[in-house]
Amino acid sequence: MGPGYNRLFLFLYSRIMDNTNKYFKGQQRNENLVYYARKHWIVLLPILLHAIAVLAVLAVLVSLLLLMQSESIGMRTIMALMIIGITSWFHFIFIRFMNYFLEIVLVTNFRVIRLQKTLYLRNNKNVVDLHEIQDIKKIQQGLIANILNYGKLVVVVPTMIEPMILNSMPDPDRFFRKVNNAKRDYIYHRQQQRLEALKTNKKDTYAVSRAT
Repeated sequence: MGPGYNRLFLFLYSRIMDNTNKYFKGQQRNENLVYYARKHWIVLLPILLHAIAVLAVLAVLVSLLLLMQSESIGMRTIMALMIIGITSWFHFIFIRFMNYFLEIVLVTNFRVIRLQKTLYLRNNKNVVDLHEIQDIKKIQQGLIANILNYGKLVVVVPTMIEPMILNSMPDPDRFFRKVNNAKRDYIYHRQQQRLEALKTNKKDTYAVSRAT
C-alpha cells in the first residue's frame, strides 16, 4: 500500500466520520444525535377541533347559499367575502399545524438543543451543554397526562437565569434517561481525555528531565 492509498483512506474516513450539519444545522464534527422528539400529539387536538369547526361553518354557509339561489350582486359579494374568509381561516390552521413539526428537541452526545421555529415569525435556538445540567425535573400531573404519557420537563442549569422548560413532552421518562446516559458518557469521555493529557505531560516531562 503506497502513501497515496493511505491519504485516500484517511480522506474518505474523515468524510464518513464528519457529522457537520448532518442531521441538523449547527451540528458539530464529532457530535452524534442520540435522541429527538416533538411535542406530544395532544397539542394537535385543538387544531383538529378548530378545523372541524371551520368545515362545519363552511357546510352551513354553502347550504344556505344553495337554498337562497340568488344571483344578485350583493349575494355574489357575500359569497366572495365568505370564500376569502374561509381561505384565510384554513391558512391560519395550516400554519399552526406546520409549526408543530418545526419545534424539535434534540439530545446529542454534547448538548441538549431546543429548536423553536415557525413558518414566518420565529427562529429560536436554545442550547445547554450536558456538563452544565444540574438537575432535570419531571412534572406529569393530571389523569390525561398520565394516561397518554406526556408532561413538562425543567432542565436546571446554574449558569442560566431561567431553566429550559419543555412543555408537552412525550414519554418524559425516556427523555430523562437519554439525557442522563448521554451526560454520564460525556463526563466519562472528558475524564479519559484529561487522564490521557496528564499521561502525555508526564512522559514529556520525563523525557525532558532525562535529556537534561
